[in-house]
Amino acid sequence: MVHLMLELGRLETTPEIDRRPVDLVDLAERAISSLASQAQERNIRFSLEADAPLPTVWGDPDRLMQVFLNLLDNVLKHCRPGDRATVILRRADGGVLCAVQDTGPGIPAEHLPHITRRFYRAAKQEVEGSGLGLALVEEILRRYGSRLEISSQTEGETGTCVQFVLPTVPSRL
Repeated sequence: MVHLMLELGRLETTPEIDRRPVDLVDLAERAISSLASQAQERNIRFSLEADAPLPTVWGDPDRLMQVFLNLLDNVLKHCRPGDRATVILRRADGGVLCAVQDTGPGIPAEHLPHITRRFYRAAKQEVEGSGLGLALVEEILRRYGSRLEISSQTEGETGTCVQFVLPTVPSRL
């Protein structure tokens, strides 16, 4: 938890973040691969759907990796055995639409407006976590002029979709 608090503080006080071309498909594949053994242990299946070709995005690969790892880690914490999560990368106006969509139990509507607040935890206490992960993700995305959009269903076809748009590499570098 202390590490996440320090990361969040650093982000908030650093005027600029590193920006360079990033291959988002490669980054998403590495994020999925790094959590594959944990997903297998929990019987949760990760997959990737990406437009081809996908434009190169403009960002800090380390920070963007934090975003994807955090979102996929949340899937591992909150989904049930047999659930699936798909990382979706699509061309969008002026950027790349990124989404992590799962078939988990969903997040009750009353929690959605609050889940990116520091230390807010919608889940029961037996689910491990600090309540800082989504706050960190939101701050990283804010630095790119993006915002986190979260939708969720708790009845019928349950699941959660977290999405954001990342800017593509400017035509003039």
